[in-house]
Amino acid sequence: MLRWTSDKRFRDRGPLRGTPRGIPTLIATALLLAALLLPGSALPKTKPPVSDLVVHLILFAGWLAFTGFDTGWLKRHPLRLAAVTVVFAFGTETLQLLVEGRHFDFLDIAFNVIGAAVGYAGSLAYLWLVPSDGRRRG
Repeated sequence: MLRWTSDKRFRDRGPLRGTPRGIPTLIATALLLAALLLPGSALPKTKPPVSDLVVHLILFAGWLAFTGFDTGWLKRHPLRLAAVTVVFAFGTETLQLLVEGRHFDFLDIAFNVIGAAVGYAGSLAYLWLVPSDGRRRG
C-alpha cells in the first residue's frame, strides 16, 4: 500500500505533514495578497482600531511559517528565505500603489520583515520542540 508520506511530493514531517508540496505556500500567498490588496474602502473598521502595522506583522509571520515549512528552507536555506521575504514585502507594498485607498509605506515593509522574523523564530521553536519523531520535548 502506497503511503502519502512516502512520496517526495508530500510532506513527511512537521505541521504540514501529508500535504502536497507547494499547496500551503500557494494558499498562504493568496490569502496574504488578498488581505494586503483590498481597496481602502473595503478594510474592516475594528473597535478598538487595530494598527495596520500589527496586521502586517501577523500576516507575514504566518506567511513565512507556512512557506518555510512547505519549501523546507527554514533550516536548509534561511538566507534564501530571507531574501524572498524582503522582495515579497517590497513587492506587496509596490502593488498597493495600484489599489484605490492604499499607499506605499516603508514602515509597512519594515513590519513585514519583522513579522517574517517572528514567524521564522516561531517555526524554529516548533522544530526544536517537536523533533522529527513527533514526540514533544520537555
